[in-house]
Amino acid sequence: MAPHERAIAAVVYNPTKITRDELESAVAPVALAAGFGPTLWLETTPEDAGGEAARRALAAGAQVVMAAGGDGTVREVAEQLRSSDIPLALLPSGTGNVLALNLDMGKFTLERAVDVAFHGITKKIDVGQLVLEDPDGHTMQHTFLVAAGLGLDAATMEETRPQAKQKVGVLAYAEGGLRAVVKSKRTPVHIGIDDRRPFTEKVHMVLVANCGSFPPSLVLLPDASIDDGILDVLYIGPRSFWGWLRLWGRVAIDNRIILHQRSSRRGVSWRTWKSKAFEYARGHSVTIHPENPLPCQIDGDTFGDAARMRFWIDPQSLAVKVHTPTA
Repeated sequence: MAPHERAIAAVVYNPTKITRDELESAVAPVALAAGFGPTLWLETTPEDAGGEAARRALAAGAQVVMAAGGDGTVREVAEQLRSSDIPLALLPSGTGNVLALNLDMGKFTLERAVDVAFHGITKKIDVGQLVLEDPDGHTMQHTFLVAAGLGLDAATMEETRPQAKQKVGVLAYAEGGLRAVVKSKRTPVHIGIDDRRPFTEKVHMVLVANCGSFPPSLVLLPDASIDDGILDVLYIGPRSFWGWLRLWGRVAIDNRIILHQRSSRRGVSWRTWKSKAFEYARGHSVTIHPENPLPCQIDGDTFGDAARMRFWIDPQSLAVKVHTPTA
């Protein structure tokens, strides 16, 4: 960039989640004060969930790319920014904002998130990669930032009504989850992790995660870290309604303990209690192969049924803007 040229910031936003006027009122004064030139505004469309917009931002020479529009938009933008060293900044919108939650920015206002975009520090995080094979044998590679998997979690997202998400936000998933649990059946799933011997478990779901917290503030994988180069695997298989009650009761208890131990990075590990209904593993690469195809999801977006999913990690390949920790 020539000395007389001002830096460029880009905003990729989903207009069905947040308006340009809302964003511009927060971004414009901060960008001007930080010495940036006019902001590049890029809308997502039904044909482009954010990937093409992010490529345009990079081609224009943007020094920071802000994403506003939910986890799907964030994933599409991140896929293009991966390995570019141009940082991704998260602006709150959409339902989940799960990546922001795992970067300790889940409750940030739009104004505070914009301040982080221009004045925060840059952190490198891991990015998950997967190849999804559908029942017809077709394959497609995808990026994920938070988690992907198959079974009950994907069925929950399919059962959650968009109108309910608009009215009550992430609480809508509780209603969808109840309907999905009633319909869910334990299915044999073959699981391979790194070069260990593959094994088979009868489960309701398998989740492969890059980080451990999920909305509203539920820690499912306390050992997971978004920059440790490791995938965390969770598979759940209660046999009965009472098994579900015991499972979620224990999750609730351990989350209360974790909240009291937040000053300790790792908190409480699920391995402190034994349960065949809730199993946990870690690895650099993971393959899951259900005996019968199951619905799958990637960062909260459903992708139909999967016959096989293969995962690996791309360590510290994405730059993100995070807030400066206070002493």
